[in-house]
Amino acid sequence: MKSIFNSLGSNYSLKFVSTSLWSIFFSRKSDVKKLERHLAQTYGGEVLSLYKGRDAIEACCRVLLKPGSEIITQAFSCYAVEEGMLRAGMKAVYADISRDSTNLTVESIAETYKKYPQAKAVLIQHSLGIPADSVAIRKWCNTHGLLMIEDIAQGIGGIDSTGKMLGELADAVIFSFGKDKIIDAISGGAVVFKVMDDERNERLIDVKKMVGKLPFSIVYEDLLYPDLTSFIRKTHHFGFGKVVFVLAKKLGLLGSPIKSKTDTMTWMHQAYAKLAVLQFKGLEQQIEHRKKIAQIYFEQLSQSSLKQGGLQLLFTKEELERSSNLRFSVRCTDDTQVKKLVAALKKNRIYVSDRWYRWSVDCGSYQCKTMYQNKSCPHAELLATQVLNLPTHREITPAIAKKICTILLENV
Repeated sequence: MKSIFNSLGSNYSLKFVSTSLWSIFFSRKSDVKKLERHLAQTYGGEVLSLYKGRDAIEACCRVLLKPGSEIITQAFSCYAVEEGMLRAGMKAVYADISRDSTNLTVESIAETYKKYPQAKAVLIQHSLGIPADSVAIRKWCNTHGLLMIEDIAQGIGGIDSTGKMLGELADAVIFSFGKDKIIDAISGGAVVFKVMDDERNERLIDVKKMVGKLPFSIVYEDLLYPDLTSFIRKTHHFGFGKVVFVLAKKLGLLGSPIKSKTDTMTWMHQAYAKLAVLQFKGLEQQIEHRKKIAQIYFEQLSQSSLKQGGLQLLFTKEELERSSNLRFSVRCTDDTQVKKLVAALKKNRIYVSDRWYRWSVDCGSYQCKTMYQNKSCPHAELLATQVLNLPTHREITPAIAKKICTILLENV
């Protein structure tokens, strides 16, 4: 069997790979407008397209909130979320996830709000595609006068408990089109503003003046990624791809999903917009595929949760049906079991060591100074040591999914 990865560009179609390189020369500014029209029509608001999702968070904070505002967000997340807030002069305060989920809840938000009653907004994410309870959180925010910002980078295509698409209830919607997101255009981000007034419109004008131009060298390096990773995946089981993989990592050609190449807001290059539009065209098909694979995992692994030392599923079948299923999360007994299962899969050329997330606020392989306070979110801290995330992308066939389940069940 060929090598299978959790990521490494695995969800790129052949058309996407062939389009990526020449899009730097044949994309147009109209591609950005086309993407913005799609987002505006779908989510209903004013759109700002930027280089990264964290740029979109920064812009969102600067427009909707005043400097120094506190924003409640969840632990078991990526540092990029906090980074966007910090750039805008905001303060991130963390709410815990629930005991049996990857998302925060109204109850955990309320507990955090007691400690930080001056908070002005709640930023929710839909971790690994599983929808948070945005309906209940929206009601809570309305009651307490807080804005609700939805980061749907992992949840595009998902729906809430009332059947509405994720993002529909938010005051602002954040997108990241970076590597391994549902809409993966290599890079790119956007924000849809849905609650504007005269003061915020003035701030938006000021924010646009702050946005810089993205260096051409960064765009070119990014657009090499699909072709490079495609070559690595196709030749990895022969051994040659392994050598190229190691060299590419040492040369920094694969980049980091957490560390940005810029530290200020920059405009989205038209090439990313062209690729994002291409990905949106295949969104429905992608969601159906991921759901199909997730259902196989659910059916095969659900009995394991009944056994001592077995794998615990982190969502219900109903939640799975409403999810984008970016990855399929299972809870192991401890970090030792996680490593054992990762090693067992690796023996079969299935590489899932990039776990999303390994800490309450994941900084990846580089150092970052987070505002997260140790032991403040015990459920998030525990899950970070126990979670194992399984791939659902286009290269995972039903047969491969069943094989992954067989290997896991043989080793728990």
